[in-house]
This record gives sequence, C-alpha cells and structure tokens, in this order.
Amino acid sequence: MGWNLGFTGHHVVTAPQRSSSRKGNLPLVIFPQDSAPGWFAEVISRAKSPLAFLGFLGQIVFFLRFLVQWIASEKRGASMIPLSFWYISIAGSFLLLLYGILDRDPVIIVGQCAGTLIYFRNLHLIKRSRSAVESKP
Repeated sequence: MGWNLGFTGHHVVTAPQRSSSRKGNLPLVIFPQDSAPGWFAEVISRAKSPLAFLGFLGQIVFFLRFLVQWIASEKRGASMIPLSFWYISIAGSFLLLLYGILDRDPVIIVGQCAGTLIYFRNLHLIKRSRSAVESKP
C-alpha cells in the first residue's frame, strides 16, 4: 500500500495502524516515486552477490549463538551463557566485520569491532575466573 505525502516526486510505503486512536497508516519507507520497483530490484540483485552471501553467513553464525544459549539454558532449567556462545560470537562478528570492510560500511565496521573486543574481553574474564578457582587449595 502506498500513497503520495505531497512531497514532490516521493512515494511512501506504509504499515496499517494497530491503534484505533490514530487515523491513517505509518510511513515505513520514503523513496523517489518512480524508483520503487528499481529499488526493490536492486536489493534482490545485491542479495545474490558473493559479498551478500558472506554477510548472510555472518548473520547465520551470529544467530547460532542465541540458539546455543537457548538450548543450554533449557537443559539447565535456568538462563546461562555457555562458553561456546562467546566463541560463536567472535566467529560471527569476524564474518560480519569482513563483510563490512569489503562493503565499505562504516556502521557495520564500528559495530562489529566494538562487539568483538567485548567478546574477547569476556573470554579473558572467564579464563581468569576459572584460573583463580582452580588455583585455590
């Protein structure tokens, strides 16, 4: 569903309102009116590239960490973060960082660099904590 907001040459894709207190639809995407089919075609085209494959692979690996955490928590009967969560986080983060670098996307690069540092720091803290426990008589 789309309509013209009155912005010259722009088209808006909208989502239906959930609340009956407001009339109309919420705008989701605003783009030049004649470019909507071209925009979607470009997105689909870019999704077929080897670079996009790398990005999707990184997203899948990154998602797997949540799956591993959920399964471990269900087995334990309480929320927990297994050690493998951090290793999978690093693997997914590196793949997404590589994607961001190759795509020259500063948002992905900064976000994944920060996350990767945190994941390595957590592994260091876990190792230090385990060493302290093991060294106690």
